[in-house]
Amino acid sequence: MNDTTSLQLLNRNYSEYTKELHKKNNTGKILDIITKEKMSKSQGGVAVKILDGITNEELAVFNTKSSLAKELNVSLRTISRWLDDGKVHSTFSLKYPKIKIMSCQL
Repeated sequence: MNDTTSLQLLNRNYSEYTKELHKKNNTGKILDIITKEKMSKSQGGVAVKILDGITNEELAVFNTKSSLAKELNVSLRTISRWLDDGKVHSTFSLKYPKIKIMSCQL
């Protein structure tokens, strides 16, 4: 149900009145601890490094998953999936044809 609703509302423009209602409804909302932790961890992005898929040699480090997604011309969701599964993936990038992605600390 949520997926269908998300698709229906994709690229929808809201009136200023509706935006104010959303703002008023969310003002003062109390978030649980897990949500707060997720939000604080995600602030500033997650640094990731690319490893060669064959030799496991470090090829590059990116400050955020978004910057890596732009470099490889894939979605942020794809980068997140690749980061979670830890497998070697083929890309259309001539610079990085077979890669493995890992999170890292800068």
